[in-house]
Amino acid sequence: MEAKFSWYNAEQTIMLIEVSGQAMSWDELINVIEMQHVWLNDITHKAHSIFDLRQVRSRVPRGNALLSGKRLMDYSHPNEDLTVLLSKHVILRPLIEIVDRTYRMRQYTSRCRYVDTMEQALDAIQRYDASQMTK
Repeated sequence: MEAKFSWYNAEQTIMLIEVSGQAMSWDELINVIEMQHVWLNDITHKAHSIFDLRQVRSRVPRGNALLSGKRLMDYSHPNEDLTVLLSKHVILRPLIEIVDRTYRMRQYTSRCRYVDTMEQALDAIQRYDASQMTK
């Protein structure tokens, strides 16, 4: 599995993480999150993350998906804002929702969106930012 990191905009408010290949273990997925945090350490403001998973082969890694999913969601960074999962894999959303219901992870899942296109990802970020302005 490979992950390519870049800032989508000059203001460094949207990080693009393009993931491809096959995750052979949950630890590989944890490594992607850890690298995301390295990038987030370099800024002093909140940033959204778009995980482009369209090139990932849709096989869940071996091991306990519930515990591993919780472990992934437990990795939170103070500068992390909205997380957008750009993917057409049908297993991803139900898996995250099951982890949410099992471990009560609403603080994470409320800042997570699922989309099929980059345009939808950017629109989700725009709508989220607008909703935060009215609070």
